Amino acid sequence: MHHCHSGYFPWQEKHVAPDGDDIQLFKFELPYVRLPVVVPGYLDSVHGKGWKDGKHAAVCTSCHGAHDSRLASDPQSHIHRMNVASTCGQCHEAVSAEYANSIHGKAVALGIEDAPTCNDCHSEHFIHRPSDPTGEVSAEHRAKELCGTCHTDPEILSKYGIAGGVVESYLDSYHGWAISRGSDLVATCTDCHRVHEIRSTLDPASSVHDANVAGTCAQCHEGATDRFAQSYTHAGALEARGTHRWVRQVYLWLIGLVLGGMALHNGLIARWEIRRHFAHVRREPGIQRWRGAERVQHMVLLVSFTGLAVTGFALRFPTSWWAKLIGLDGHELLRANLHRAFAIVMTVTAVYHAAWLLATRRGRWSLREMVPRFQDMRQMGENMAYHLGRRKARPAFRTFDYTQKAEYWALVWGTWVMALTGLILWYPTVATGWLPVWIVRVAEVVHFYEAILAVSAIVIWHFFFVVFLPAVYPMSTTWIDGRMPAGEWKEFHAGEYAEQGDAPIRSPEADAEEKT
Repeated sequence: MHHCHSGYFPWQEKHVAPDGDDIQLFKFELPYVRLPVVVPGYLDSVHGKGWKDGKHAAVCTSCHGAHDSRLASDPQSHIHRMNVASTCGQCHEAVSAEYANSIHGKAVALGIEDAPTCNDCHSEHFIHRPSDPTGEVSAEHRAKELCGTCHTDPEILSKYGIAGGVVESYLDSYHGWAISRGSDLVATCTDCHRVHEIRSTLDPASSVHDANVAGTCAQCHEGATDRFAQSYTHAGALEARGTHRWVRQVYLWLIGLVLGGMALHNGLIARWEIRRHFAHVRREPGIQRWRGAERVQHMVLLVSFTGLAVTGFALRFPTSWWAKLIGLDGHELLRANLHRAFAIVMTVTAVYHAAWLLATRRGRWSLREMVPRFQDMRQMGENMAYHLGRRKARPAFRTFDYTQKAEYWALVWGTWVMALTGLILWYPTVATGWLPVWIVRVAEVVHFYEAILAVSAIVIWHFFFVVFLPAVYPMSTTWIDGRMPAGEWKEFHAGEYAEQGDAPIRSPEADAEEKT
């Protein structure tokens, strides 16, 4: 026979008589309602584990009664909300007495159903030890998830006139910061307000009454006085109160003015230095590294890739500051349409690039030069040896070195992976019509992590070689005008220079004359 409390729902049970006839004992018809899964939770609880180990521990009848078991909604039931504390008190007598004297226990006794009783904090069947870090009553869960359940509920706060912000003020303190890091050295809610005998601050017997709070602080802070105790209170820690509010405002303005002034000062200097750097680069002889079609492709790729990254990550991180800054939080249709538009632009660019590689002489030459070769592995080793001081000369790279080839083919791979998985996510009903049903979730995983890989590679790899490399800092201008300074070309592409000599090098005057 199936057991309801194991999570199964009896539908029909039959016994077979000796003559072979079926004898139907009962038949339940349930309107597809899930009943609580009780037994597995109990067996994994502190009570269930104790019972399995042969120890004296609460079992079903200890709480529900034996022959007088009633529904929890019945006021005479042992597990009715108003009776739970006394039921638990059969074993936990001292704790039950403390709870009865607490503000929560007194509220429950008055019939206030919003007040917590034993199973609101400890759960009903899956009860953990307080030392269990996974339990509801563990120290790291108390402020946010246990006490915070009621003390951050706007309806409860307004209904009973309870001061708000107490959880927030605790979390925004040294105690809260340390608890969030998993520390067991600092006070949490129950260290100050007690565990079960939580009393009103107006109650002279309360641990946080004005006459007792210094002694409560002294549990951790030896020699604590009333003045020390006043240095931290929930009310004083709230952002809108206390002298510290004005100090905070002064510092926010000070930070804004000082750092803003520094940024403006350095920005003006950087503007002048960058203009001088670019002017110097333009005056140097150089080679035409990129032509117009290549620069346009790169520019479209730059815009579409950036747009895809921003609009894509805005879906997974909707509350991030940058998503709010660009106005994509809460505007899913706008975000989705922008993302798809950028995807179309990037895919069309990829198709155009493939056609350009095959249909133009420049494209076919670029493709041949970009093909990975065995010497790329050898030159990578030589390059590392050079930068570790083990080799005197830099490797003689040709048109494209191994770093550029690796990045290019990673881009090709990533573009088509993102296009295919994006198409599946765009049309999931079509995809699941002729592919396995797991394809959509797999596409989600691949799309997200491939995006992380791509963006991270651009920041770590691409930006280093075109922005942060000292030889090109503050930025290589090849992608803007297509020119590479002759000195940079000779140093970083010595193999190509050895083959072609000075013939490709053009002076700025010759370039200007050719354009006119």
